[in-house]
Amino acid sequence: MLCTVWICITQSLAGPQNYNNFLVFRGVFDHLFSSLPLYEPYPLEYGDINHYGPIFAFIIAPFAVLPPWLGMSLWCMSLSLLLYWTVRQLPMPVVLTSLVLWLTLNDFYGACFKQQFNIAVAALVVGALAMIEKRREGWAALFIVIGTFVKIYGIVGLAFFFFVRRKGRFIGYMALWSAMALLLPLLFVSPEYLWSQYAAWAADIVQKNGENMFCAYTNISLVGCVRKISGSPAYSDLLIIVPAMVLFLLSYLRTGQYKHFSYRLTMLASLLLFIVLFSSGSEHSGYVIAALGMGIWWVNFPPPPHAAGSNGRCSYWPCSPVSPITYSRLSSTVAYS
Repeated sequence: MLCTVWICITQSLAGPQNYNNFLVFRGVFDHLFSSLPLYEPYPLEYGDINHYGPIFAFIIAPFAVLPPWLGMSLWCMSLSLLLYWTVRQLPMPVVLTSLVLWLTLNDFYGACFKQQFNIAVAALVVGALAMIEKRREGWAALFIVIGTFVKIYGIVGLAFFFFVRRKGRFIGYMALWSAMALLLPLLFVSPEYLWSQYAAWAADIVQKNGENMFCAYTNISLVGCVRKISGSPAYSDLLIIVPAMVLFLLSYLRTGQYKHFSYRLTMLASLLLFIVLFSSGSEHSGYVIAALGMGIWWVNFPPPPHAAGSNGRCSYWPCSPVSPITYSRLSSTVAYS
């Protein structure tokens, strides 16, 4: 929070040219409620072009109606609080959730400096699993739907479906929230306008993917590494992404591990890393997603045997050095066994 306050102060004093991304976000609100195109440049208002879904206008609305410097500051503070809250919702001791946040801090700072929604993407994916752990299927579904209808990436949260206990309830909430996210703008705009903007959004995503192919400051990912080293635009990224997805899905064959929270945490970490490794839109401000995955993996991974004390337990880490972490709830606390 202190880092965020510092960012807000320095960016506000520097002027609007230093928070251009927020002006782009603010423009989504202004343009949707004026029935203007969402995916065209507005050079008199800001640089760059919006790439987020129409529903984003409602998310940014509370900040867009304020003076730009104040709206930007509250937006960054909200992103910070969302990330903090979702990580703390994981059923882990506070020492470990705090460590995860510390490990994420450097990349968080870079993303917050650019007012990036990537912070929310990371938080929503973590929040989806946290809510599934708490059997709050409605909240889990809402987090997935928001992430999907704003920036597509949130759809990866469906990978937690196998960990949902009340699957029928979860599917029902997914359908409800998806319908609301899809149709909510119809309260303020015409159906013709809304459908045209969804079509424009799809076209924008395809175009942006092509622009990212050899871009110096995007596609900083595994698929981008192969693309830029090969120098070939001829092949499809699916040649890399599909085998990666197969490898990821093979993990689900370990059905006996579903009951272990340590396994589910590992899947969460893997998923957060996957988003960055296999996206042509990966950029430095998006690495907050991967950093969060790395942090979760690191606190969950068993330390080497030589770290164990004389009693066979880890002398500096609250888990067994050779077996997955096993969690048990004792009233309001979470203890390791």
